[in-house]
Amino acid sequence: MTVVIKDFFSNLSSRFYRENDLSDLTWTMCQTSEAFKQLFLKFFFPNTKFEKINKFERELAKDDSRADFVLDNNGEIYVIECKIGDRNHHFEQYLEAYEIEKERLGYIVNYHHSHKDFVIKTWREFYDYIENNLPENEDNKCLYEGYLEYLKNVCGIIKITKKMELNGIYSLYCFNQILKSAINRSTENFALSSYSKDFQENYFGYKFKVETSHKEDIWLHVGVWFGFENPFITIGVWNNEVWGKPFYDIIEKGKRHIENYAGKPYQENEYYYFEGTEKFYKEFENATNAEAQKEVFCKFVDEVIEFYVKS
Repeated sequence: MTVVIKDFFSNLSSRFYRENDLSDLTWTMCQTSEAFKQLFLKFFFPNTKFEKINKFERELAKDDSRADFVLDNNGEIYVIECKIGDRNHHFEQYLEAYEIEKERLGYIVNYHHSHKDFVIKTWREFYDYIENNLPENEDNKCLYEGYLEYLKNVCGIIKITKKMELNGIYSLYCFNQILKSAINRSTENFALSSYSKDFQENYFGYKFKVETSHKEDIWLHVGVWFGFENPFITIGVWNNEVWGKPFYDIIEKGKRHIENYAGKPYQENEYYYFEGTEKFYKEFENATNAEAQKEVFCKFVDEVIEFYVKS
């Protein structure tokens, strides 16, 4: 794989890393390469011959369902559902909506999940499957390897080839201190207080409370997603009555904030997320000490909170 192609897919993954983005790029690969499409389908349905694919569609809605991939193979419908972090599962709903047997439902996630009636694959397994079936043609091989580079970054698939340096973990401790300081303070417009720690396989952060004099109190999520070669920081607004719904509704109405340190909110499942902008990351990285990094981080937090307070 050339450096240009690797950098292209790596850079693509730093901006297009959500579940729909991954499905879109996978669909694009299938449309570009018939051989890749066949590998993709065989991964889920190894005993089926896909010799007459009449349609291969993304997000084909039917009733209350909208599966990621729906295909017609010689008159038989097959459905594939793709997830990264979403843990809401509706197996039976897909069977009913698309009128299929469970053997024609492909399901792939980025975490361990089992079900006695359904076969559930993982993106790591798919990564290994593609890696073990690379084409001999160099142009096609480069395309496949580029996709694997993207998949590795988006799904946090780490092939450990170098020993771990324990002294680097100290940065997580430092980030924790900066994070706690940023969400335990008051300004003239609002007061922030940490609520509970949130530590997952590829995420570390806090839930915190926002209090103002003229708005409903809300609880938000803030943290770093480190299961990627390029970690990123977000503030999450949950569409839940006792958490972030008042703020979620403001965002839903299409109101805009000044994008300076926090970018335009994007929707994923029942959340809206604000991610740091290029300016935020640049100033954070170039800060000369921890106190300066804290000031930059507070600007990111304040920009999001001010959007809620002043809307």
